[in-house]
Amino acid sequence: MSNLIQITRSPTNATPPALANGQLAYTSNGGIVGAGGVLYIGDPALSGTAVAIGGQRYPGTLTANQALVANSTSGINQIITSNVITQYLSANGSYGTAGYVLASGGTSTNAYWISSSSFNTNVAAQYAWTNTQSFSNTITFTGSILANTINATSITIGTAFTANSQNLVFTGTSITATSANASLLNLVVSGNLTVQGTTTTVDTTSLLIKDNFFQMADQQATTTTFTDTVDVGHFSASGNTLTAYYSGIGRIAASSTNTNPYFKLFSTTILPNNTIIDTGATTGSLQAYLLPYGVGGAFVANSTVVNITASGSVSSAIVANSLTLTTALAANYGGTGQTTYSTGDLLYASAATTLSKLSVPGSAANGQVLQIINNLPAYGTLDGGTF
Repeated sequence: MSNLIQITRSPTNATPPALANGQLAYTSNGGIVGAGGVLYIGDPALSGTAVAIGGQRYPGTLTANQALVANSTSGINQIITSNVITQYLSANGSYGTAGYVLASGGTSTNAYWISSSSFNTNVAAQYAWTNTQSFSNTITFTGSILANTINATSITIGTAFTANSQNLVFTGTSITATSANASLLNLVVSGNLTVQGTTTTVDTTSLLIKDNFFQMADQQATTTTFTDTVDVGHFSASGNTLTAYYSGIGRIAASSTNTNPYFKLFSTTILPNNTIIDTGATTGSLQAYLLPYGVGGAFVANSTVVNITASGSVSSAIVANSLTLTTALAANYGGTGQTTYSTGDLLYASAATTLSKLSVPGSAANGQVLQIINNLPAYGTLDGGTF
């Protein structure tokens, strides 16, 4: 017949009293209800202090030489701990590279190692963000960035900045590209945009400028003494790769004053920069309907008429080497109203506003004299009368 051996036990106390070295104790009040208790032993190194060596505990604290037990799938579903001390850590079959950190791959996705530099202010590699990233201080990228939205106090870009899928919104104070290009699909700048450098290229099929005036050559008026030395205008290129022609309109500084600017349509094979020399560029043609500023004026030109009008307040003058009229100028406007003449023709007023021609009767009328007949001049012979 077997003997029953019992050890120190308690159904009510969760922790046994001090135990002798090697003494066993058991409590059914230290674990999950209905799932058993905890088995203790007196530890010789701790002067008989009760040390849990088995059973189930809720909650429990692991100490030295205690183990976790894997389930039927050789895994542990969940470990919750306040501190983790580890010597080696493997994720997704790899221990990672020195300086790398463990990152989540998302729901149902393996964790992976990633360079810790991606979380620093100095980034040497290329990183892609599909959402908004916010930084409270200055962030410097020495590599390239692919992102939708970045919010930062200041951003310095060393290599390239690319946004190829969404609008890129900069909400920080400053953005600096120190060595290379920033390539953007769409760029929205809520503040002022300042572009520095020697060349600015706008490669677009449509350019919209909401300002009703845009200024050029603003550096001419930056000092107390204004020096009108730079020609200003705009031009387009034509021709071919062998000979390029630059055509446009410009304000010629050498011919202008502050109150009377001189503009020229020009064409030149020299790329216009600071000056457009009058003698070095040909003068272009202007096809347009011209109207004076305001209502009325001395000169009006449109599709049907060209009028030059002189009045008491506006003087008109025509200075020309030659003047050709398709219709004879009428007598009442200082002309003759005649378009052709024969040798010996004389002009006389045949009416108040009409000049007529009196022609020589011909060679058979030699000796005839100019006389008045019916109150008009006429050629004829003098009649001595009869007796």
